[in-house]
Amino acid sequence: MHIVYQPENVKIGRVTEILSRRDADREYKHIVDMGDDALMIYPDNIPGMTSVLKVDLTKKTLFYDYYAPETLETKIQALEKENADLKAQLTEAQSATLELHEGQTQQDAKIQEANNATLELYELIAKGGTV
Repeated sequence: MHIVYQPENVKIGRVTEILSRRDADREYKHIVDMGDDALMIYPDNIPGMTSVLKVDLTKKTLFYDYYAPETLETKIQALEKENADLKAQLTEAQSATLELHEGQTQQDAKIQEANNATLELYELIAKGGTV
């Protein structure tokens, strides 16, 4: 039996084809010879789980990997979490903006105070006064 696979890492591959014999006219990018005595395995029926046939390239064995497919409920939960995270970031950004605005307002007030003092000095000088 020959296993055509898509590599996931150097030790594990996701099975894409199972061949009883290798076609000499076809070129295979990733293939492993499991030997003539290799046995086919079948997945366990686990409710709510999806099985994926994989090959252990170092041991030359087949196994099933199981995962929970994304459902509408899990998508909604992920979106709710993302929404909450975005709201928290927005609150932080608004707070930072408010602090910047308050700082700018204080700076503007000091500049206005300095401008008023400068204007008073110019008026005093214009009237012939001294500083």
